Amino acid sequence: GWFARDASVLQQVGDVLLQPRLGNRGGPEGAHQELPKKLFVLEDVIDLCDTKAQCGVAAVCSALETEFPHGTISRLDLGQHLLLLCPTLREVQTRDGGSGLDALRVCLANIMGREVWQALGTWYAARPFSEDGDTGPGVRERMQLASKITEEQFTICTKARAEVKVALGVLLDGDSDAALVFPTAPSAAPFLESDETTQIAWRKKTLAVTSICSLTGFPQVTVPLTDDNPNDGPRGVSLVMGPGRDYA
Repeated sequence: GWFARDASVLQQVGDVLLQPRLGNRGGPEGAHQELPKKLFVLEDVIDLCDTKAQCGVAAVCSALETEFPHGTISRLDLGQHLLLLCPTLREVQTRDGGSGLDALRVCLANIMGREVWQALGTWYAARPFSEDGDTGPGVRERMQLASKITEEQFTICTKARAEVKVALGVLLDGDSDAALVFPTAPSAAPFLESDETTQIAWRKKTLAVTSICSLTGFPQVTVPLTDDNPNDGPRGVSLVMGPGRDYA
C-alpha cells in the first residue's frame, strides 16, 4: 500500500505499481473503469465504531448520492453474510465465539501469528528478553500467543480465508457489482498513557475492521477526513472493491 497527498498522486503511483499485475484490467489505458452499481455500508463494522467514525461514513455516502441514486446504497452485516457462506469460518466462530467479524479477526491473528513465529520464533526464543528488556509487554504477549498457535489452527484459518475470499469476491464482482464502505478504524487511537484494557479493546476492534482486506487482499482506498479537533486523531473512510478493480 501507499500514501499520497491527493487522488492524482495516488493514481500515478498505482500506474507504476499495478500495471504489471493488472495488465489489460488496469493501468493508464484502463484507469477509468466504471463505478460500481451499489454501495454496501457495513453495519457490523459501524456498530464497532464511535460516533465520529460513523458520521464520517454518512458524510461520504451523502457526497456520493449524485453518483448512487436512491436504492443503490444499502446496509450489510458482512460478518453474518460470510458466516452463512463459509463453513470453515463458522467453525472458527463456534470454537472462539463472538461475531462474524470476530471470526475474521481470529483468522487474521492466527495466520499472522503463525507466520511471524515461523520466521522469527527461533531468533526471538534465543534472545534474553526480560521484563525490562527489548520489548514491551504487548509484544511479549503477542509473541507468546504466536508460539502456541498449532498447525491445526493455522490450517483451519487458512481454509477459512480462502472461503472468505471467494464469498466476498462473488458479492462484489457478481450481479451486485458493489463496493464496501466502512470506517477505516473504529475510533482515534488511544493515548499512550491509556490503561491496558483500553488498548487491548481498541486493538481487537481495529483488527476486526482491518481483517477484511488483510485476509482477502482486495483493493482498498482510504479517504482521510478532516476534524475540527486536531487532538482527536486522524479519521478515514475506506472503500473496497473486488479483485482487479483497483481503478474503479
